Amino acid sequence: MADRPLADGTSTRPGLPAGIDADIADRADLATAGQDGTKAGKIAADGTAASSWKPGSRLRARLRRLLRPRLSIVTTLALSFGSLVVIAVGIAVFHLYTVAQNNTGQLIAATGQAVVTIVSQNLRHQLDPTENQLRALSRFILSEHRDIFDNNRIKDLLLGSLAADDQMDSLIYVRSDMRVMSASRTNDDRDDYSIRELTGESARSFGTYLERARDRRSAFWGTPFYSRQSKGTVVPLYMPVRRGTNLIGLLRATVSVASLSRHIDEDLTGLRGTPFAMNADGFIIAHPAAKKEMESAMGRLLRPADLGDDVLAAFRFNDSSDIDVQSLYPKLPVNFHVQQVEVDGSNYLILYRRLGGYEFKEPGDSRQRDWIIGTHVPDSTINSFLDQVTRAAGLGLLVMLLAVAMAILIGRRIARPIARLASASEKIARLELEDREPLPGSRLREVDVAVTAFNRMRAGLGWLSTYVPRSLLPMLVRTGSAEAFDSKERDVTVLFTDIVGFTAISQKLDAPALAAFLSRHFSLLEEAIAEQGGTIDKYIGDSVMAFWGAPAVQPDHVERACRAALAIAEKISADNERRRHKGMKPVRLRIGIETGRAIAGNIGAPSRINYTLVGDSVNLAQRFEQFAKTLDDGRTDVIVIIGSEVAAALPPEMTIEPLGCHLLPGRIEEMQLYRLVWPQPTA
Repeated sequence: MADRPLADGTSTRPGLPAGIDADIADRADLATAGQDGTKAGKIAADGTAASSWKPGSRLRARLRRLLRPRLSIVTTLALSFGSLVVIAVGIAVFHLYTVAQNNTGQLIAATGQAVVTIVSQNLRHQLDPTENQLRALSRFILSEHRDIFDNNRIKDLLLGSLAADDQMDSLIYVRSDMRVMSASRTNDDRDDYSIRELTGESARSFGTYLERARDRRSAFWGTPFYSRQSKGTVVPLYMPVRRGTNLIGLLRATVSVASLSRHIDEDLTGLRGTPFAMNADGFIIAHPAAKKEMESAMGRLLRPADLGDDVLAAFRFNDSSDIDVQSLYPKLPVNFHVQQVEVDGSNYLILYRRLGGYEFKEPGDSRQRDWIIGTHVPDSTINSFLDQVTRAAGLGLLVMLLAVAMAILIGRRIARPIARLASASEKIARLELEDREPLPGSRLREVDVAVTAFNRMRAGLGWLSTYVPRSLLPMLVRTGSAEAFDSKERDVTVLFTDIVGFTAISQKLDAPALAAFLSRHFSLLEEAIAEQGGTIDKYIGDSVMAFWGAPAVQPDHVERACRAALAIAEKISADNERRRHKGMKPVRLRIGIETGRAIAGNIGAPSRINYTLVGDSVNLAQRFEQFAKTLDDGRTDVIVIIGSEVAAALPPEMTIEPLGCHLLPGRIEEMQLYRLVWPQPTA
């Protein structure tokens, strides 16, 4: 008969007393074989078996132990955790060393592309508004029933446009009859303006501008030049003013290079390098070091050397000097370039691209007039990445050795409590819950937490077993449900709020003050909504959307919503008293409430799900709130508009005022509307 050996080598053969070795049992069988004729062989006088005896069960037990070794927790943790760490760290170190250079090059290229993109956006944000302003001004000059030769009107338009565009340095209008009006800023604070009309020789010098615009139909940028009037470098923008095919005049605006330089490094926090923009002649368009005082002192356009930027001064405009970055980082756009230059024995990388559309090519000029925008970084940046990889590899090897040692130590500490926990867990698996004696804790926090949780679980299951049949326990332990949040149609009531005149309020407050104002306002609304068991769905600017009737069923959801609206009115009124005492204007509110069927549940894309409502009642509540504008007398703190279904569901003690039938936007039939009276009459 086969037997299964225990850890101490004893047998589990049925009928053998504990502690009797299987080998001795085999010998006893041989000794009695001659008596009943069922077994052969004899036992010698010294207790050894006769030559006919062959060991069986003991050999099989040894084979089992060899084929299926049972390891201790200490050994298992040391081998498994240690091997895992060795493999993981080894793979990581190998991977770091094999891909470090490629990844570093890709990171540098990707960073350069990010900087170039941001610099391009910063320049466009400064230049494009001026172009849009000139287009609008041209249309306004040519608008119907306007006298294009009304000089006073033209002067007003020039001054207004200059004041509206902070980037604009000066604005000139040249008429076809060579009458010229020039508006410009007169101080460094850019808040004072002057305008004058040029005549005679001064006006005739602008004739070249008209010639440039003769064959042009839209705005175009010119070559940057040093303006003696503004004492700085400017970028000119020309806008032909045409009525049909006739050239009526020309608008010319200038944008200060100093203004472009002030904004070139915006949004570059955390990105390495020195951003820049140059034109095709090598003159600075924008640079963090470019100051108007430097331009004024030199009286000319600045070059990189004037700013002490030796790296940019070494830039070569020939594309053949560039590095083939596309092979290193194929995802980069084809117009992205990298150039390496050497300055004082150190290498630098210039990452750039060409930006077209901002400089007019003069007739006969075959050169490429695109601007050069980008950044430059030290080449040592690459070596710093590699040094970090080396340090990380050494640290990884040290961690590997420490992890193996710690695995052995931890295994010894947690072996005993884990063994007890395993034994008790087997009893739980068999639903043997009679043993209520808690397991002792451990000095190791994680093990102690597990033991404590196990003791609580066993105690809870023990109490549960007194109420639930034991045959159902496994199913109840394993089963969970989220059906309460599945999308389903519900009867709900929706509430929308909106602050009257919020746009005017927001324009008078700075960002921190506006945020504080809204936070206080939303706190008042949230308190009233929460008191009535409502759920705030979302904040939309200064508006709040809340609902009742989901996810928990609320039979009185209509009354709850209306009581919340009345509570909001009370709180807004009380808060307005506080505001009046402080000399502030009151805050007035519009509220719309509607009830009906809507889909409530988790709705959205897999990466972003909200518990929200979808249905016509949501749209109607918002339209009711908008309808309240027609009842606004400029004095009432809160106006609450409800529909007929809400009115029908309200208790008699809540007073409402009929408003008649109205056709709301997006509806094909008129709807009966009511006003929830506030304050409610007292008995």
